[in-house]
Amino acid sequence: MNSVNQEKYTYACFGLIIESEIELPELYAIEKKSPDVKIRQGNVPKHLPVIYGGGALFEIGPTDFLLRFEKIGSFRVENGKNITVQSFEGTRPEEVRLFILGSVMGALLHQRGVLALHGSAITNGQKSIVVIGKSSVGKSSVAAFFSQKGYEIISDDITAIKFQNGTSLVSPGIPQIKLWRDVIEHLKMGNDLIKIRPDFEKYAKSIRNHYSSSPKLIDTIIHLDTRNTVDYNLSKITGFDKFNCLLSNTYRYQYLIDEDQQKRHFINISHLAKIIDLYKLERPSSQLDLFKLGLFIEKTFFNIG
Repeated sequence: MNSVNQEKYTYACFGLIIESEIELPELYAIEKKSPDVKIRQGNVPKHLPVIYGGGALFEIGPTDFLLRFEKIGSFRVENGKNITVQSFEGTRPEEVRLFILGSVMGALLHQRGVLALHGSAITNGQKSIVVIGKSSVGKSSVAAFFSQKGYEIISDDITAIKFQNGTSLVSPGIPQIKLWRDVIEHLKMGNDLIKIRPDFEKYAKSIRNHYSSSPKLIDTIIHLDTRNTVDYNLSKITGFDKFNCLLSNTYRYQYLIDEDQQKRHFINISHLAKIIDLYKLERPSSQLDLFKLGLFIEKTFFNIG
């Protein structure tokens, strides 16, 4: 496809300027600037020319990444700068965007040496926290609860962290939260929702009115987990357990096959472990009581209540 006359959109996300031939309404549009990342439509090869490793759906090469998803499309990320998208005929645009702004962006951040955690970042302007944990433990639900209370969400799902003058900062991510239908109904979050996959009751909810568009300093990370208990259990994580916890909550850790990327990532994790406090918060493994959990976090970490 000839891209010379193709309309291009410019966005800011994860501290990067992104120029895209594909409209990404989930992101904030900005005035045209020199881009850090270019997203183009074009042909994607079936396999990479050099393969270090991979999985059922992806291949990793030297500063090269390929993702092929049946009935959706193929995506290639090169040198942390260029993303090529080849969508299959009949694919819904929102499904293509879901992969661009999820797995593909995760691969790009790894190539650029940016530390990306699987979590949600929340701020009240003075204090900011990151909530990490396994899928469906309640990270996005907690973020949605706090957005309902007037807090700002810095990021959801992918939390990109950079270092500056001995501190850690969360870069503004995508101004939306992805939630299951039962959480949306529980919080009475309205009808301005986009179903992200036809076969799943999961929806994207815009949080533009409760979104932090500037980086925020963080010194506290909460590892949210479940436990067969009737109450909450809070403990501080230290030592090598701290490093391992942060490592295991890396966004798309399986993409870190390249040795140089792994080395940079370990350095970033080690540095983050030295400058933040990490807590493990275990909630009852029975049905999530979102209001109770949210108020517990608010009282404990924002000193409110």
